[in-house]
Amino acid sequence: MSVIAPKFRLGYFLKGIFDNAFWILTIVTLAGIPAIQIVLFYMDLPVIDGELLTAFLAFTWLFNPTMQIPLIKSLLYSDLFRIVVFPGFGFAALIAAGTIFVERKMLAKLQLRVGPFYCGKIEGLLQLAGDGLKLISKEIIIPAKADKPLFWAAPVLFVGTAAAFIISL
Repeated sequence: MSVIAPKFRLGYFLKGIFDNAFWILTIVTLAGIPAIQIVLFYMDLPVIDGELLTAFLAFTWLFNPTMQIPLIKSLLYSDLFRIVVFPGFGFAALIAAGTIFVERKMLAKLQLRVGPFYCGKIEGLLQLAGDGLKLISKEIIIPAKADKPLFWAAPVLFVGTAAAFIISL
């Protein structure tokens, strides 16, 4: 018995693209633009050429790449960034660990296996810590044709750049 692959239909493909474009445009219009305006109204905007930048003018500057740098700088030095966004980076690691923990418990229960649900004395938290240690101590496999110094330097440069950005605040 052979399976016949469905034929490519240009009309269905174009309809899918236009449907996606329509919904993206609708969501950006109804949610994205108001969210940007709310952030601009509550953000301390910079003084440029002796004038205080208004939220309406800042919104027009968002679409002009040469004018975005003062807006980005004012966002990085704002209280909103320091209180909400910056602690979010550290909180993301806790969210990831919690998500992995809950996912493993659910999968173990669904598959009727021991797994981290009954493993250890602390409801499987030691399993999560053990997997983290295993991930850190794994052997690094470098492809044969890879540039070895660049292969080692890329993650270090990435973390260093992120750390330098955070330190500069």
